[in-house]
Amino acid sequence: MPKSSEADASRKSLLPDSLSRYWRDTRRPVSNLIFLLPIVGVYEAGALWLRGWEFEHRLVAERILVDALDWFGGGGFWAPGVALVLILLAWQVLSRETWRVDAKTPALMLVESIALTLPLFVLNGLLLQAGSAETVDLRPTIVAAIGAAVYEELVFRMILVCVLMWVLIDGLGLKRNPALSVSVAVGGIVFAVCHYVPIGGLQFEWSSFGQHLIAGLYLSLLFLTRGLGISTGCHAGYNLLLIWSQWSAASQPT
Repeated sequence: MPKSSEADASRKSLLPDSLSRYWRDTRRPVSNLIFLLPIVGVYEAGALWLRGWEFEHRLVAERILVDALDWFGGGGFWAPGVALVLILLAWQVLSRETWRVDAKTPALMLVESIALTLPLFVLNGLLLQAGSAETVDLRPTIVAAIGAAVYEELVFRMILVCVLMWVLIDGLGLKRNPALSVSVAVGGIVFAVCHYVPIGGLQFEWSSFGQHLIAGLYLSLLFLTRGLGISTGCHAGYNLLLIWSQWSAASQPT
């Protein structure tokens, strides 16, 4: 993840000690790993349960990871989840930070993720469009929503945005703020485009493209300021809230 020690230091001086410690802890690899492990476990277990329902390879980001790992000879059904865990473990080792995590941190990360879901939901005006949804089987839909949050954040935020920041800052010598703006913009656009044919499974529509673009920009900025765990939790909450709103609208008597 791009370095943000100066920004963190400035925030630390403005925050009470407890909030400052929480802010710092949420950026540590081990905290993100502990927070994400249950989410990854729920998705992998659900995906394994639903493999007979043609669930496999529904997620674009997961397919990208599987194809990339296949190229290195390490593909397979469990490979993306294992890759995420190994990346965070390697990052923790290289950071040389303590492995100790405050027991309250994961719970507070969950609360923060839920809170940060609401602005995105309102920003996209999804409640106004929920009535167009059709009734679907919720089981594969919920599992896919959780998996999309995990692997889209890994591919489009942790990998893509971090590579962009590295190229722009270390390769081209841009200052942090311009590099952040470009990375957020490019990451958001790529995230939105990859949902549509021929990469994704959706047919292009400007209205839905705008929703995906807003989500991509919001989550990219969230990743850079709050870390992988919070952006993934927010993404999962957003997906589940969308499913709930669509299901509620479709269940209303006509």
